[in-house]
Amino acid sequence: MSISRVATTLRVSWHTAGTVIVTRAEQVLTSDPDRFGTVEVRRR
Repeated sequence: MSISRVATTLRVSWHTAGTVIVTRAEQVLTSDPDRFGTVEVRRR
């Protein structure tokens, strides 16, 4: 679903919806310290 569709559904501006979506996504991603699981960095 696009930000435009969400904004239209909620009857808010595109910018308002986008700000809320990005803020919440950042909260979800940064609140999980194990979000990368067992990812390893490979060096050449």
